[in-house]
Amino acid sequence: MSHPEAASTVFVGSISPGVPDRWLTKLLEACGGFRRWKRVSKAFGFADYQGAPDVLRICAVLHDVELPSMGAEHGAPTKRLVVKADEKTNRFLGEFEKTLVRTDLDRQKEREARRRVEHLVSMMRTRASDASEVDVSVYEIPAHLKDLPADQVRGAKRVHVLSEIEKFRLSAVARDAAERKRELELERKRAALAQERRTPHEHSATPEPVAEEHDPEGADEAAERRRARAVAERREREARDAERAYAEREQARVQYWAQHARADAPQRTLALPREADELAHELFWTDRRRWLRERAPARRAEDEADAADRDAQAAEEAQAQRDAEAFLAEQAREMARLAEAQRQSGLLLHTDGQPLKLQVRAQDEGRRRRQALLLRLPSSPSRDAVEGVLPRDTAELFAIPPEWERVDGVRGRLTTQNDYGALVGAGIEASLGEAVDDLRDAVLERVREHASAPELVEVLEPVLEEDAAPLVTSLWRALLVDSLL
Repeated sequence: MSHPEAASTVFVGSISPGVPDRWLTKLLEACGGFRRWKRVSKAFGFADYQGAPDVLRICAVLHDVELPSMGAEHGAPTKRLVVKADEKTNRFLGEFEKTLVRTDLDRQKEREARRRVEHLVSMMRTRASDASEVDVSVYEIPAHLKDLPADQVRGAKRVHVLSEIEKFRLSAVARDAAERKRELELERKRAALAQERRTPHEHSATPEPVAEEHDPEGADEAAERRRARAVAERREREARDAERAYAEREQARVQYWAQHARADAPQRTLALPREADELAHELFWTDRRRWLRERAPARRAEDEADAADRDAQAAEEAQAQRDAEAFLAEQAREMARLAEAQRQSGLLLHTDGQPLKLQVRAQDEGRRRRQALLLRLPSSPSRDAVEGVLPRDTAELFAIPPEWERVDGVRGRLTTQNDYGALVGAGIEASLGEAVDDLRDAVLERVREHASAPELVEVLEPVLEEDAAPLVTSLWRALLVDSLL
């Protein structure tokens, strides 16, 4: 019986600190039917499965499983996984479960999945403090190394300044990442040395064999060793074949030229006297004085031609210099006449003759839209008055950026988190039927980074679907109201 392909995406949240993607992928694969994993933040992500039975199995097996904190964050408070689907998907799964007839094979798959998950969690607890479990590729760029906003850099130097900031940031990130890798390697060596000191006789004990299906890392390493050995043998065979073919070609080439030299030897012996006779009749060799006398007129003609060319080149360079000086003098007179005419007409000028720029910074489209709204408000507007002038169309509303400096400066980051966090949390709870703190924190983090409205929709849309845009609209209106008050 074929199963429907709908409702194949589940939300995986409340991930313990420091758990890397490779362990999460192994846990998701252990339940069967796994397709792909997309991690949105450190605390949650989304997993795709082949069908509804696989979604039911992962919800039953992985939900409420406690994972240890790992790597650099070992010792942090642990969390229990939250594996669930949204309200719409739950309705579909409810209808599907009514028609589903559970067989012994389904129950056996679920039991095997639980055993695999328990074994993986046990391995994670064993290796939780290992420094090699730290995902060193995940490195957040510090705030002081991020690019400046474009409106804080003068237009004439914007490209150069931003490119220099980018070079400095990349070099600093690479330097910090290398230092972090060295520290983790030293920590791993110290931990291994301490473990050997605590258990000096462990190496003499015979380890218990572990089945490859219960140790995916060991199976992968063995398969990689077999593959590398096969590749090395194949390359060695190809190198020997190429060397043998090259030696055969060189041997044939040497034999050919040896035979050719033996065949041409009589002809070369006969040609040498003829060449000597021809050289013996050359005037250069027989009468050098006469050859020099006959060559003298041609030499004089060549010297005269060279001297004429040098004189012509010097004359051209002198004329070009005079023309350039005359042009520059005329240009200076024209600039002086133009500056005098501009002063008489009342135009303000610099000492070098350039006009003064009274409007030094052009306003972008978003700032002009926001200022147009300010012109429609009284001097001390109320919150209702500000909400009344905001556009009702979503596209027009999203085209107006908030004044982030005013929002952060007036309300403060903590107050902003409380007010906007309550708004986002209420919207998520109204859509899903329960609060999801990880999703709320992800949205607030993007707000603190001054993200645009479409970027906030991208964060919420995988979970809230059609409810994402209305929630972002409410949040964006609140940001604009705080900007205009």
